[in-house]
Amino acid sequence: MGIYDIGIDLGTCNTRFYSKTKGMLLDQPSVVATDSFSNKLMAVGEEARQMLGRTPDTVTAIRPLDEGVIANFDRTSIMLESFVRKIKRPFTPIRAVVTVPYRSTAVERRAVEDAVLSSKIKKVHLLDDPLAAAIGLNLPIFEPSGHMIVDIGGGTTEVSVVSLGGIVAETTCQSSGIQMDKDIVAYVRKTYNILIGDQIAEEIKIRLGAAIERETVDFMTVSGRDLIDGLPLNLTISSDEVYIAIKESLDGIIDAIKATLERVDPELAADIIRNGIILIGGGSQLTGWSEFIYKETGVSTEVAVNALDCVAIGAGRAAGMIDKLKQAATLD
Repeated sequence: MGIYDIGIDLGTCNTRFYSKTKGMLLDQPSVVATDSFSNKLMAVGEEARQMLGRTPDTVTAIRPLDEGVIANFDRTSIMLESFVRKIKRPFTPIRAVVTVPYRSTAVERRAVEDAVLSSKIKKVHLLDDPLAAAIGLNLPIFEPSGHMIVDIGGGTTEVSVVSLGGIVAETTCQSSGIQMDKDIVAYVRKTYNILIGDQIAEEIKIRLGAAIERETVDFMTVSGRDLIDGLPLNLTISSDEVYIAIKESLDGIIDAIKATLERVDPELAADIIRNGIILIGGGSQLTGWSEFIYKETGVSTEVAVNALDCVAIGAGRAAGMIDKLKQAATLD
């Protein structure tokens, strides 16, 4: 009986399973809904995401991961077990390479390992997110050449420099996709005394958000609740307002990039100037990043073609190179 190797990108917003032979096996929101009293599973993934902010007292829908690490172990285990059932081959043991944030603690790493093992996966290896991304991006990670990867995720942004099979510099900041959503919620509340939901804020960010001011102003009408009389009403918001709302988070990411560049040796700095910066993660989909980063750092930047999937792809490929990664001391 063979081993079924998969890679798992366990993210704050989305969980992805990838197989080197089968491709992307699963791509679902990292959300789980359970009965509030019995803890019985009600829904996971996209079905559970649609319940966020809409559940009665008898149902609880949450994101069990926060800033890339497990915030609720039981719900994470329930979610993973449900996901594994969707892709598991009968009677075939699964070995998984699971990605974790570079700065996660030993306790946080152990929690990930235990949660994955509880989902009926036989063997688990842990791999740092930046290395998984580099493998998924087909970068020559074992060569003496520096590559900077900026992963703008749901919970955090990780800025990393990879060389010789390891991470030589890294900065994590709280500016992220979810933080930008919160920025928009806060802006609308402060400016208009209107409360909008997180999912509506995310839609606004996707439609109107940009890393630079747009040449033409776009508008979007959304619904919210008046905080004075409590009644529902519509609000029209502009792309200029969204830029103002998320500017602090955008600057936080730039600061993290600059802080990382300032810590690398001159040889690595030369590599980064030559190779450029690669953007990945859901937050990389905002327009204008390349222009914004080049203006602030002088380094050319591109958004990866597989920006959303490269971490899962890299984890899946890493399952076939476990020995080499262990020799480089990059795999737990």
